[in-house]
Amino acid sequence: MEEAARRRRSWCAPLPSATILRNNSGDLGSRRAADGRGMSAPPAPRAAVVKRRITLAVLTLVNSTNFWQRNLLYALASVWPPNCLDTCEGATFVPICSSCGAASLGSESEDTCRACQECRIEEESEFYSLRDAACMSDAQYGLLASVSFTIMFAASGLVAGHLTDRLDARKLHAGAVLVWSLSSFVKVVSPNFKLLVCMRLIMGVAQGFNAPCSYPVIAYHFSMAERATANGMYSMGTYFGSALSTLSLIFAMWVGWRMTTTAAVVVGIFAAALLYLTVDRPPQRYGATDGSETMVKAIGNAVRYVRRTSRLAVLYGSTSLRMTATVSLWTYLPSYYARAFPRNEVAFSLIYASATLVCGALSSSVGGAIADRWAKTHSGAHGFLPAVGALLSIGPTAAMFYVPSFSASVCCLLVVILLSECWLGPCMGLLIKDVPPHMTGTQVALLLVCNQLLASLGPWAISLADDGSADIRRPILSVVATCCLCSGVAFVGLGFMHGEETVAQQRPTYVVDDDHRSVTLLPGRDLINTETAALLANKTDPPDK
Repeated sequence: MEEAARRRRSWCAPLPSATILRNNSGDLGSRRAADGRGMSAPPAPRAAVVKRRITLAVLTLVNSTNFWQRNLLYALASVWPPNCLDTCEGATFVPICSSCGAASLGSESEDTCRACQECRIEEESEFYSLRDAACMSDAQYGLLASVSFTIMFAASGLVAGHLTDRLDARKLHAGAVLVWSLSSFVKVVSPNFKLLVCMRLIMGVAQGFNAPCSYPVIAYHFSMAERATANGMYSMGTYFGSALSTLSLIFAMWVGWRMTTTAAVVVGIFAAALLYLTVDRPPQRYGATDGSETMVKAIGNAVRYVRRTSRLAVLYGSTSLRMTATVSLWTYLPSYYARAFPRNEVAFSLIYASATLVCGALSSSVGGAIADRWAKTHSGAHGFLPAVGALLSIGPTAAMFYVPSFSASVCCLLVVILLSECWLGPCMGLLIKDVPPHMTGTQVALLLVCNQLLASLGPWAISLADDGSADIRRPILSVVATCCLCSGVAFVGLGFMHGEETVAQQRPTYVVDDDHRSVTLLPGRDLINTETAALLANKTDPPDK
């Protein structure tokens, strides 16, 4: 009884900053104490810092291969033989295995189409273009590029989140990278449309594991004060991968689509091996559960948790609106520039790839760092910074569509990317902050699924008003500006909701029962740091160990 009372008293005191896990002084892994069961001593501080930086770099590389291979299809399907660029300008694409007469074109369009086909046959277009190699029509390409990937990606994300919370995230992640890389390589061996659909479905399933496996590892290695910066650095992989996929069009015109695909696959396999060898998964007791929850029950619990937590509900809505603006812009921006400035199409491809790589990565990384620095003086900074970026980007977006010259429009595009892509790192940090660790993977997957489902409505709405001319800028601007305005207002509200925290609320006091399996919050305290409570509930050792 005396021992139990002593333990209870030792846990009733407010937790010092060195005891609260993942506090501002460093990562959780660097403070795991040695116990009597052979656990190794904590690593040196410098070694811990180097370890987590390597982990973040490897995860960023994996994220780059994810987006490179996901978007590679769009580039390889758009390649023309270099000697046919002038002949095929303005021609309707019909695979060389089909007849232009069967496409129901006008007489003038049919002549242009036939001349383009003859040039492509002479130049062996199967070497350059995946669409000619697989004899892929426009309808088939639309199916391959959208539905066949999106449905499986969204569905597998929820399964991935559930498994990540219960199994070894490192093995799951490395296996998923290997699977999506090999699925890309199959088309090199046999570019058949039916096989391409099957491999695209498999890629969607495998890539659904990427984010749910990555963000919990980042949350384990980086404290809340550094997490927006770390998430922003990780998001740089999105822009690296997108830039590589855009540059792959030029690379395929040089060495062919098969060699381009092989290069992306080799990088992916290397990233999978590096991930397995260098990245540590969180320890088993970190957010551990008894494993009795089924996937449906876990997803249901995650949904109810969001409904009960107003800050999470606002976060889901604001990020979904912001994602809709991003997806709408990225989907239709190349089409707008091809119609408004047709002679600058190649220049736009190069500039857009460079802008995505440099400005997108800079906005993501610097935005996360600014949010973390700002949060030292105001706890709502992680909501206010995305609001500033979303609201300030509306003006340059409008200017981008209505300035008369190509150079001025591209300059506005650079400003838009710099201002608008600073939101993902801070928002993921807020998500990890408000959910318990045993639910992190499921919540990340659920957030991404909601983002994708709502974001798909933006391009669909634009397509309803698309008349095939440069006036497509009107529906694009309407959708993007509306989503940026609404998300900006929601982000402001989110910032005020987080800004209501006090210093005492950020360091709650807990009472842990004698069996060390349940946590009781002392009266008068708000459960702000839910991840700390869940971690304490899963500890099996008294604190003085």
